[in-house]
Amino acid sequence: MLSWILSGLWADRVRTGLVALGVLWGTLGLASLLAFGGEMLRATSGTARNFGVDLMRVAGAATTRPSRGFPAGRSIGLEAGDEKLLASLPSVRGAVLEHNLWGRTYRVGDARHTGTLVGTQPGFADLRSRRVRPGGRILSERDEREERRVCYLGAFAARALFGSADPIGREVEVLGTPFRVVGVGPDEVQISNYNGDERNK
Repeated sequence: MLSWILSGLWADRVRTGLVALGVLWGTLGLASLLAFGGEMLRATSGTARNFGVDLMRVAGAATTRPSRGFPAGRSIGLEAGDEKLLASLPSVRGAVLEHNLWGRTYRVGDARHTGTLVGTQPGFADLRSRRVRPGGRILSERDEREERRVCYLGAFAARALFGSADPIGREVEVLGTPFRVVGVGPDEVQISNYNGDERNK
């Protein structure tokens, strides 16, 4: 019986080889897709966590209809104190204000870097899953209370301004004002890079 099967396979060896090659190709393709899918899930989940977990952004906008004598298209933005109202809502674990200025140039001596300037509050790091390289720190309540001119740089901004030198404790000029660097972010990718890549801020 076995010799009969083997002789039949040998007699039709081209077809047998093509079938075997097809099965091998299909198996390799399936294994590659599973590996790619698993790695894609891991990478996407990681970059999403870098953006922030259970995060919702609230932004100002413009009116669409006239109201109380004001025309349509009137700008309505968030104001200081609005974050406290949002944080008081049920199931909201925190809220911070964030102001963005695009295309701002940071200076350190002759070095220049153009990116998005972000002004925010101490709770920002926790809500946005911001981490800091060893030796640095995130903005603190004391920084805000004492109105300290301190900053946290993204990895690309730090590299452009300081090269391989440690930026912690050094000054960066932004809008003609010196800010002391207290922290630098890790070089990590995130998803939903609103207002630009975090590493350039």
